[in-house]
Amino acid sequence: MATWVAPNNNGWINYGSQQYQYGLNGDDVLAPESNSQSYILYGGSGDDELYGQSYDDDLYGGNNADYLVGDKGNDALYGGLGQDTFVFDTKLNKNTNVDYLGDFQSGSGGDVIELSKSIFKGAGGKNTFLKSSAFEEGSSATSSKTRILYNDNKGNLYFTKDGDGGNKVLFATLNPGTQLDNDDFYIIS
Repeated sequence: MATWVAPNNNGWINYGSQQYQYGLNGDDVLAPESNSQSYILYGGSGDDELYGQSYDDDLYGGNNADYLVGDKGNDALYGGLGQDTFVFDTKLNKNTNVDYLGDFQSGSGGDVIELSKSIFKGAGGKNTFLKSSAFEEGSSATSSKTRILYNDNKGNLYFTKDGDGGNKVLFATLNPGTQLDNDDFYIIS
């Protein structure tokens, strides 16, 4: 079990295959190139970028505005303090690609969930926030326009490709009762 620790200042980029990677101070990028194991990545202080791989990874942003990409696998993502971004840009799978957002903070100055337009078809135009008509809370969608369905009692977040047609795919979980609304979601390419 190998470990990599960034030197104590400035920003560092590590593409190594060490299972444990720590960025300390500065704006670090931790992006393992090897896809052979689960990774545990700690950003530390600074605006860090953390990229998981195909296994079940744990990503901890730390302080400031961090950018977390779990990739494939059932990942645990913690942004920490600051306005963090959680990215969903890989093919959905309710069994093998559901990420847990452990500390998501909604609202103005809060965190953001980025959704890839190519994965979340019909969710909205590129570089826009999710329309209010495409977001719904509850256990099942009641509108054909719903694309993101959030069951706040369970903390389950679904993509509904056909709204109220019944096809929903779990892609993330949050702590039950976490507040969410359409402005927490941003559509990317």
